[in-house]
Amino acid sequence: MYMGHIASIFFGIGFIVALLQLLPGASQLEIASDGIRYTVLFRTNFIPWNEISYFYELTMQDGKTKKVGWHYSEEVVLEAEAKQGYPVNMDIPHGILPDNFGKSASDLVKILNGFPRA
Repeated sequence: MYMGHIASIFFGIGFIVALLQLLPGASQLEIASDGIRYTVLFRTNFIPWNEISYFYELTMQDGKTKKVGWHYSEEVVLEAEAKQGYPVNMDIPHGILPDNFGKSASDLVKILNGFPRA
């Protein structure tokens, strides 16, 4: 009986979070001359252009989902290696956008790589 209540609470919270994601401003991508800003669940992240080397399309582990990943620039990688004391793995994405923001991953990669950087 308690398991039913716990499951109801868990999925109820998930339903509320899903509804929040549908509110205006909860999820957006802004591409500007100084970098990219992306917002998911009202939390905004900013990455300046000088920290990004390039964007590329990647396939997630399920084999179907396509996302946009990026590699940081050489300066950022060298700085991270100096702080960590060991090399940065260049075979994996350094970052992944949490959403494709209404575009296909390949279209979004073309837009981001083709955007004139300041």
